[in-house]
Amino acid sequence: MSELADNEDLDNNDLYNIDGKKKSERKEVNELPAEKKFKILNHENYLPDGKKKAPKCVEMNIKGLGWPVLEVSATGLPSVDGPTLKRLIGDSKNLKSGEIYKFYK
Repeated sequence: MSELADNEDLDNNDLYNIDGKKKSERKEVNELPAEKKFKILNHENYLPDGKKKAPKCVEMNIKGLGWPVLEVSATGLPSVDGPTLKRLIGDSKNLKSGEIYKFYK
């Protein structure tokens, strides 16, 4: 194999995780939408107005809580590890409020 081909393989490996899934490329918190739409199976057999047959999938909107992002993980998503969650909720033993309390104050 040539040296150029070896470098191409290294570049391709940087794009994928060990399990073969592509790595996330999001790097900025500003890219996170306030609301996200998902398509889910219509288990409830919801029938939209004007339709005669229930669709197989329906859209579901999930809206964020609006909390501040304290830390960002390596993928660019908000971090939810232990120390970050403790900063959000505060310390009940010392009666110190967290960032969530400040947000709703």
